[in-house]
Amino acid sequence: MRLVLDTNVLVSAIVFEGPPRDVLETVLTGAHRLVLSPAILHELRRVLTGSKFR
Repeated sequence: MRLVLDTNVLVSAIVFEGPPRDVLETVLTGAHRLVLSPAILHELRRVLTGSKFR
């Protein structure tokens, strides 16, 4: 299955435990395939390098 995760779900999966992380772990184990657009990657980079996460 291919999954598209938005920035909020990706940040939650990276920072916190819970359902978003569980979904991301299914991608990391190869059970599902993550599909990301350049726009999502750009926004994720901007959010994670912003002042809130420094």
